[in-house]
Amino acid sequence: MDGGVNKPNDDTVLIPVKWKDAKDTQTRYANHLMVTHAGGEFYLVFGELFFPAMAQDEKPEYVEIVPVARIAISPDNMIRFSEAIRQNIEKFHNHQDGVKDDD
Repeated sequence: MDGGVNKPNDDTVLIPVKWKDAKDTQTRYANHLMVTHAGGEFYLVFGELFFPAMAQDEKPEYVEIVPVARIAISPDNMIRFSEAIRQNIEKFHNHQDGVKDDD
């Protein structure tokens, strides 16, 4: 999501938005996602499930998913984010199938 420009009205001041370099941002691996909503916001909790090493005859009662990040998102941004994710999944599949992107 690039932070597209909205249609200005008479009181609007347009200021460009630019992403800073993300190379120093910590990367966390997640293989599970829980999405909830409450109080007018969506909550995305990303987690990682580690499968424990165990003997053939051992079976744990349960294994825990370790939360690695919890993000709160407004409904408007959730819609924008979900569309950006959908578009990127489509580009990924097109790339996998050898279809050229129009980026």
